[in-house]
Amino acid sequence: MINYDKVLNDMFPPEKETSDQKLPSKKGIILAKSQSTEMADPKVEWKDPFDIKAVEVAFNDTEVRMLVTKAKDFHVESDFQAKEGFDLAMTARRMASDIGKARKSITEPHLRFQKKCIAIEKEYTTQLESAETILLSRVEDYKAERKKRLEENNIVDPSFDDFKTEQGSCKTKMVYDFLLLDIEAVPREYLKLDTAKIKEALKKGVRKIPGLEIHKTEKKQYRMRKKK
Repeated sequence: MINYDKVLNDMFPPEKETSDQKLPSKKGIILAKSQSTEMADPKVEWKDPFDIKAVEVAFNDTEVRMLVTKAKDFHVESDFQAKEGFDLAMTARRMASDIGKARKSITEPHLRFQKKCIAIEKEYTTQLESAETILLSRVEDYKAERKKRLEENNIVDPSFDDFKTEQGSCKTKMVYDFLLLDIEAVPREYLKLDTAKIKEALKKGVRKIPGLEIHKTEKKQYRMRKKK
């Protein structure tokens, strides 16, 4: 794991002491050398898997707050400070990345258990939904056949169209739905622009789309150096 304390102090070395006190750093808070900003071992056994305080410790919450404070107090007034600020930003990104990895390691057993639970749930609910569909289909078939036999004998009896039982109720009501006939005739307020498809087309080299202005825009790219 990266020792963020060493990285930060290499970037911003402590200033000389006067008497028993340190001079305040112009660039922000100096992390004490006794503090380690390396991520705690995420593979330790958690006595309580829902202990948020233990998670905060594993994520080095103190060091995170220190870096955030340093960033807020940091000023860029020279080329050198600009590079220092960039390095601090990349350190923040790397810390965030390591926290993400630690989080995945901590939550992985719970996620595997959750996935198994969801898989079992899906298996059972799919079977039950299928059973429900089959049963209701047979009920509706019976109702239709019953109504047909009554009509053949000139008997009108809507009493079984809707009914209640101990487990629920069956009711028929009219609702509005739609069927697409002509997309060109549909008013624009009911149509949605597929921005994801447009961006994918731009990546593939498409430069002309009727109704759209395609232009270049500046986008900054910041990359952190890979770990050695």
